[in-house]
Amino acid sequence: MLSSPLYAGLTAALTAFVAAGLWFLVRYRARMVRGNRIVLALAVSGFLFADIAINSSASLSLGPAAAIGQPFQSAVQASGFAALTEPSPRKPNVLLVLVESLGVLRDPRHREVLFSAFDDAALREAFSITTGTTSFFGATSYGEMRELCHSRSAYTVLLDGHGPTCLPAQLAARGYRTVSVHGFTSAFYDRSSWYPKAGFVRSVFQDTATSAYTRHCGGAFVGPCDVDIAETIDDRLSKATQPLFVYWVTLNSHVPVRPGEATPRHDCKTGGPFGDPEVCAMAEIWEDLFAAVSRLAIRNPGTEILLVGDHAPPLWRRAARVRFEPDRVPWIRLAPRHPATPVLYRTASPQ
Repeated sequence: MLSSPLYAGLTAALTAFVAAGLWFLVRYRARMVRGNRIVLALAVSGFLFADIAINSSASLSLGPAAAIGQPFQSAVQASGFAALTEPSPRKPNVLLVLVESLGVLRDPRHREVLFSAFDDAALREAFSITTGTTSFFGATSYGEMRELCHSRSAYTVLLDGHGPTCLPAQLAARGYRTVSVHGFTSAFYDRSSWYPKAGFVRSVFQDTATSAYTRHCGGAFVGPCDVDIAETIDDRLSKATQPLFVYWVTLNSHVPVRPGEATPRHDCKTGGPFGDPEVCAMAEIWEDLFAAVSRLAIRNPGTEILLVGDHAPPLWRRAARVRFEPDRVPWIRLAPRHPATPVLYRTASPQ
C-alpha cells in the first residue's frame, strides 16, 4: 500500500489521528472516567452498525466469510472458458483480463453505454459475444483466485503448497506459454511469489517490464496506461511462437480515479449519461479499455478472450456506490466464430 502516494498519505493521517486520540485520552482521562460507560458503548455500537448497514458491502468487506453457504461462481466457469483446459488439438491464444473495480451497473441504459465498444460490426463478425454476471467476495486478490484457481481461498494457500491446480498450470500442461501482466509493482499482493505457484512461467510488472511506457495513468496507484499495455499484449499475441495464455490485471480504474484520465467521451463534470461525475470518469476509463481490447481482438481473430471484474467499485460516496450491484461483477466473453481455423505461430528466430 505504501507504494501508492495516496495510501501512504492516508496511513500517515490515520497514524496522526490515533496519536491525537491517545493524547486526548491521557490528557483528559480523569474527566472521562466519570462518564457513563454504558451510554458510550451503546452510542459507539449504534453508530458502528449504522455505518456498516448504510455504507459497507458485505461481499467486499467480509470477503469469503460472506460466501458461507453459497455455491461457488466464477466467470471462467459460467462463460465456458474453463473448457479451454480440456484436451483438444485446437490451441488458440487465450487472453483473460481482470478489470479493476468493474461492477455491474444497475441501470440497463448505463450498461449499454459502457459496453458500446463491443457493438463494433467487425468485432461481431469475427466473434460470438456473450455476457453475464458472477458473484464476488473480497478484494482483488480474491477475484484473482476466483478466476484463476476456482477457489475462494486466499492466495497464501498457494504459497503453503496446499492450493488447487490453477488455470495457468492447466494450460501450461497443454503446451501453453503462460504470462501474467500487471501495471503495478511485483511486491503488491506478493504476486511475484504466488504467480509462479499458480503456473505462470513469466510475470511482467511495472518494475520488471522491458517495454518502455512513456505515459502513466492512475490516481491511487500510478502505472502504465492500460490502453498502452493492450497494445503490447496485441503485439505479443500476433508474434507468438507457441500457444500463449496471457492474464492481465488492469490498474487505471482503481478508486479513486482522477478526472480527465481517459478519452472525454461524455460531459463528466455534470455526470454525463451516468448521472454522477465519479462514475462517469470511471466509465470513460473502462470504455477506453474495452475499445482497446476490441481492436486487439479484431487484429487477433483466433484468440479466446474473457474480461471480468474483480469486485464492485469501493466508491467512497454512497450516491455513486448505489449505482452498482453490491455483490456482482460482469463478464464478457469473445469466442472466435471460426474456431476450426488453425492459429499459425511464427517460427522463433535463432538466438
